[in-house]
Amino acid sequence: MMRDYTFIDDVVDAFNASIVLLKNTNQNIYEIINIGNDNPISLSNLIEKIKDALHKHDIQIIIKNPVKGDVQCTHANINRAKQILNYKPTVSILSGIKLFYKWFIKRA
Repeated sequence: MMRDYTFIDDVVDAFNASIVLLKNTNQNIYEIINIGNDNPISLSNLIEKIKDALHKHDIQIIIKNPVKGDVQCTHANINRAKQILNYKPTVSILSGIKLFYKWFIKRA
């Protein structure tokens, strides 16, 4: 199973870029634009990155059967976002995990 994880700061940047675009044009623009990281990783790779970032290598992993109807791989095509919004995701998966962990610990 693979996912194209996107850090919230990259999503907010894309949202802000779309607002600026709308403010700078006199046209009503309606378009669906994919926002993602353009770098899908496997669930097992994500788990390894989380274990590394948290220095928790003794975590027990329980593997279950996939849920019926679940998508095996997500991968956002961000070409249109690059063209229209000058979108460039900047937060890597490992950086995103570390930033989220820091944020979570402060609020726990």
